[in-house]
Amino acid sequence: PLDRLAADAALRARELLAYAHGFGAAPPEPLDVWQDTARLAATHPDPRVAERLRTGCGRPGEDLDRAAAAWRAGGRAALDVLEHPWTPPQQQTARARTALATAWEAEELPPITVDGNRWTLTGRDLQLRLGRDGRWYPYRRRDGLWWPAGPPSTDPAEALADLTGLAGDM
Repeated sequence: PLDRLAADAALRARELLAYAHGFGAAPPEPLDVWQDTARLAATHPDPRVAERLRTGCGRPGEDLDRAAAAWRAGGRAALDVLEHPWTPPQQQTARARTALATAWEAEELPPITVDGNRWTLTGRDLQLRLGRDGRWYPYRRRDGLWWPAGPPSTDPAEALADLTGLAGDM
């Protein structure tokens, strides 16, 4: 684990140095302890590390497993989508409804319940969540909890087709 931490620190130092000398983009805001724990759990190949993090993070182990799954799907933005509901502007919601209506036949589009940025397929254990980054994140309900179900998409119709397994049928 020490070699992974050293490599990670070196990468971050390189990014900061490049930015300081005008050769790179501004570095992202530092991760808080929970974000960094999720990142480590998601990216470290040794399962013993994830187990240690689960034990020491101060939250239920299942929370860390879900957070790590979100991080693997889309990094910090995906973790934010998992943990922070929000209400998108009406115009953004209307564009998403139009994209879905355009891409799907009316009788094929599953009924959807919208609650802020969470679009749940009525009667199914499937959900799309709109991130503040404008991407749609797929979720599946497992054991009563919503779990990230794959990478995000900028198109809600594509994300829904991928989530329902109907991508080839549209």
